[in-house]
Amino acid sequence: MGFRAITIRGIGDRDEPFAYPITDEQCNLIEERWDHGLGRVITASGIWNYYRVSGEKVYTEGLKVGDVDISFYVTDSRVAILCNDYDHGDGSLYERYKGKKRSAGKVLLGHIRYEWLTELEYLQKESLLYSWKKVRLLYTDGDRTSFMTDVVFSKGTDTAFIANDILHRCCLYRLAMTDKEEQAKQKGAIEFFEKYSSDGKIAPANDSRKDFSTIKIPYSYLAPGGHPFRPGTQKHESEA
Repeated sequence: MGFRAITIRGIGDRDEPFAYPITDEQCNLIEERWDHGLGRVITASGIWNYYRVSGEKVYTEGLKVGDVDISFYVTDSRVAILCNDYDHGDGSLYERYKGKKRSAGKVLLGHIRYEWLTELEYLQKESLLYSWKKVRLLYTDGDRTSFMTDVVFSKGTDTAFIANDILHRCCLYRLAMTDKEEQAKQKGAIEFFEKYSSDGKIAPANDSRKDFSTIKIPYSYLAPGGHPFRPGTQKHESEA
């Protein structure tokens, strides 16, 4: 299992630009051609990443980071996360110092391209005592390992709106990247993309604290695949 989408990377690493985002030396996310800008950035408070290998029924906890400020980008071709202050130890001043030393030159980084998405969910439940605000992104890699990434937001965040925005952009992007050959493979997916690219509405949040409102993407590519079918490119042409 060599691919996880959300992981710890070296600042400025450029070895796998399609699989992982690229940052500059100042730890700024570098815009890609099909992002059409990085303008929509939301502050998240945690990332919980789980995985399930082929044949297993239960997800295993992988990377989990909380009580931090994470930049969550929603672009026209992907969602991306970036946090360069992710290691706080146990919260004490000494542990925070050790955490900064451990994480020097590194960044919590990742993206999920819209062609990888198999399912999009959100949870929005709030009371005086607690708040659960999450957007959940699911995808599968070439080893048939399934991943579930929860992006956690603070109280007051409208995760239904965020999920709606992701779905709308995803469907517009998938229509742009689909040629006639791919349409034959995707069957009913084109109708789905057309519907939500123009409408974009998803069901209201469920009442249960544990239940997510869910929408399944009818056709996806194995992460980090799909690059031969990016909008406006020829098959097997790399994106410079």
